[in-house]
Amino acid sequence: MLLDFDIEGHVELICDRSLDIFEEPIAIQERLILKFGDHDEQLADNIELIRQDAIRINVASYIFEYIALALPMKKLHPRFRTNEEEINEKEESVLIYQTSIEPDISASDEENTTWAALLKLKGKE
Repeated sequence: MLLDFDIEGHVELICDRSLDIFEEPIAIQERLILKFGDHDEQLADNIELIRQDAIRINVASYIFEYIALALPMKKLHPRFRTNEEEINEKEESVLIYQTSIEPDISASDEENTTWAALLKLKGKE
């Protein structure tokens, strides 16, 4: 059995930064596959096993879950979102690189043996 959910509307949220109430638009399209079996079990995110003798299917929990997952983790009023998006774009443009670290020859004997053991595990000895 295939259940297609098409949910559109607005959810009233409270801004984490200013505590102002605002409406967040949501548009959700989900598909749920129900298979009949001898017990109830969730097989995957969108596949569930239900009893063959089930007369009714309560979809309220599915709708609640879809709406809850569609809401943003950080609830910001729309007037704050442009500043937040610019900050995220700047963080994404930072170049990160990694260099290999070689053991320091002037380090103590204990550190040298540790580095030697690590290099041996790495296969460079």
